Amino acid sequence: MQTNGSQKWKDGIVGLLGTSNQFYPTKVGGDILSEITCESIEKCDRNQITFKAYFASWAAFMTTIVPDISDMVIPKLQTSAQAAVKTCTGLSDGSHCGIKWYTQTWDGTDGLEQQMAVLGVLNAIMVPFKNQAPFTADTGGTSKSNPNAGTNSSDNDVPQLNNITTGDRAGAGILTVIFVTGWAVAVTWMIRGG
Repeated sequence: MQTNGSQKWKDGIVGLLGTSNQFYPTKVGGDILSEITCESIEKCDRNQITFKAYFASWAAFMTTIVPDISDMVIPKLQTSAQAAVKTCTGLSDGSHCGIKWYTQTWDGTDGLEQQMAVLGVLNAIMVPFKNQAPFTADTGGTSKSNPNAGTNSSDNDVPQLNNITTGDRAGAGILTVIFVTGWAVAVTWMIRGG
């Protein structure tokens, strides 16, 4: 849905966007997204921690509907994303993120919600690139093969599986009959009302 250049819609959206400036308090960095109701007192619940992910996504999406507001939205999201990433240095693996992005360092908190919030703002800053194809070998992309990626092993030997015997087949058949019988009994029991 485009505004088709209608000033009425643009004014409404710019006004709505103006009210969102409260989530960028100047006392904590100005252009860094903050959950103003709970971060400073360290009392954020799970929903409040993920708020920044949703807000960033919605604000970035709004720029696809009203491109004229991109200059008002994207720079703040970029600044927030840069600050958010700097909080992702926590715990022993050094990659858990914090809540207080304006500190630009890990604040001692960790959880799925913190990770979601950072991923949300990082995803939001990708919106300006929505019509650009990814890099390929012809456009500057590179990819180096690593067949052992994730295994920490240099063992290239493929394990040899045992041949399937008649006993294996018989055992599989017996287990299948037991499973199907158990399933049929359970369904019959549920249909009859237990």
